[in-house]
Amino acid sequence: MLPIILGTIVILVSLIYWLSLEEHPQIKGLLGYPVFGIISKIAQHKRNGTIHLFLQQFADKPISKFRPFLGATVFTIADPAVAKQILTDSAHFGRGIVFQNAAIDIMPMALFLIPSGEMWKQHRKLLQPGFGPVHLKHALEVSSQCTLGWLSHVKPSGRVNIHAAANALALDILGRVAFGHDFQAVKAFLHH
Repeated sequence: MLPIILGTIVILVSLIYWLSLEEHPQIKGLLGYPVFGIISKIAQHKRNGTIHLFLQQFADKPISKFRPFLGATVFTIADPAVAKQILTDSAHFGRGIVFQNAAIDIMPMALFLIPSGEMWKQHRKLLQPGFGPVHLKHALEVSSQCTLGWLSHVKPSGRVNIHAAANALALDILGRVAFGHDFQAVKAFLHH
């Protein structure tokens, strides 16, 4: 029985040590505890309705990081030049192969979540025409129409569930731009 207990302790200590290793120590951020990260801080902000304040601290720095849970490090980038470099330089910035290999049977043809390298380049080449100037101008026009339509129904002194309203607005815009269909989600939201 003692070897099993000692083995378990060694594995747990090794796991905690491995999870506490800091990726990219030159980038400052919130790491929290080895296994639990900063999940308690995130939960507290969620309970208080101040998650926007938690996220704002990362927007104030060009690049930062935090470790929400189980050793996963999340990097945040608020500098447009750095974001452009990361998104366009696949030789130096790519998605890790571990997750791709683990999820290949679940989502073999996912557009943005999994692919990297050549597969990602193929997907991007297929999607690129949809982001040309003509399509973007149409998207802007539809976004303006939908937003102005929504705003014309909002009462200045009334209370609005902005989360639900934004979701309805996004669904209407996406429906009209991507599918040529008006879901009338804002109308349903306003008459709910």
